[in-house]
Amino acid sequence: MSLTARHHWCAERILFCFSSNDDKENNDGIDNSRVQTFLRKPKNLNKFNDFFSGKGPSALFVHYQPRHTSELEVLDQQINGGPSSSSSSFSKQQGAKRSELFVSSGDSILMNSRCCYFLRQGGQVDPSIANDTSLLYGEILDSPLETIKSLLSSTYVPLFAESSEWGDTNEEQKADFNDEINKFVQNLSVAVESISGGLELREFDSTYFESSLSSAEHPAEGQTLEEKAQQEAETIAKLEKLLDEWCCQVEGYMESRDKNSSNSQQQQQQLEGPKAEIEYWRSKRQQLSSISEQLKRKDCKYVVNTLSTYTKGIKLHSKKSSTVALLRRWKQIETDTTEALNESENNSKYLSTLYRFIEPLYSGTAQSIVDTLPALLNSIKVSSRYAEH
Repeated sequence: MSLTARHHWCAERILFCFSSNDDKENNDGIDNSRVQTFLRKPKNLNKFNDFFSGKGPSALFVHYQPRHTSELEVLDQQINGGPSSSSSSFSKQQGAKRSELFVSSGDSILMNSRCCYFLRQGGQVDPSIANDTSLLYGEILDSPLETIKSLLSSTYVPLFAESSEWGDTNEEQKADFNDEINKFVQNLSVAVESISGGLELREFDSTYFESSLSSAEHPAEGQTLEEKAQQEAETIAKLEKLLDEWCCQVEGYMESRDKNSSNSQQQQQQLEGPKAEIEYWRSKRQQLSSISEQLKRKDCKYVVNTLSTYTKGIKLHSKKSSTVALLRRWKQIETDTTEALNESENNSKYLSTLYRFIEPLYSGTAQSIVDTLPALLNSIKVSSRYAEH
């Protein structure tokens, strides 16, 4: 089946989106012939034709990224005794996978690179017309939250602020709406900052993972006890070095975050009053959640479990004593992080119940403030009674 004018327009948009893709390491390069070949594949062409005719979801996403098994999935298989997958085949798969074009409905693909989308307005799209308002095009960058934040802050917030077409809406309702959208953008900015500026531990090295795992599962024939002991010592030394690096990363991040949060809190309290306290604990909860998720990673558990197994069942000597001390240090970090996260979640939970009573203190009349104070004080009393921190 030949391509219609609408297909060619979609091909131009796809080429426009991905021709400047910066992921040169995994890209073979994308040009018009490659996009045309992609669209002419029966599976992809049928998806676009169904989309034009009004069948299925109203949005269609086109991705250009690798599709491969992650290293964490291999670790999970090894730790939990899942299907056997040799580390050598894993490395071959990693090296062989490159970016490819494929289509999705947006609900089953983990996006790790830029993608473009087509949005159908109405029931059907006329494929004989190259471009009209029945089909919209857009792009989503590597960070969807950053894309939404930029779109809201640079387009919709100024648009609503300057708009005079509010119909029967009065000034108070208009002000409330603009306040709410500004709050949403602010919360979104905090979330984006927490994700982009959060802690990211160095991942488990796949090349080391391959060599250590293969030697453990398939020891060399004729290997002496001394050689096995030496190999084990090298493996443990590498794991200890990695765990020590993780400990230093987390401790350094926590220390710097506490200093920055303290200074930020003092400045916000002078400028914003009680709202700053709520925002402080909300931001702290998001940051600590990011740390907690890092500590729960499968490769972290793999390293800790391996070192723990190493220290059990045999009388400790000086080297193993250092391993025990390192594991205790990691355990203390996990405990401190969990306690700090519980505190921030608890405080954020109860302080958020005060938000609706605090709002009149900023924008209400004198009478509305007086009317709100009894409920505010009662809410504070209840929170103080049941809050754990």
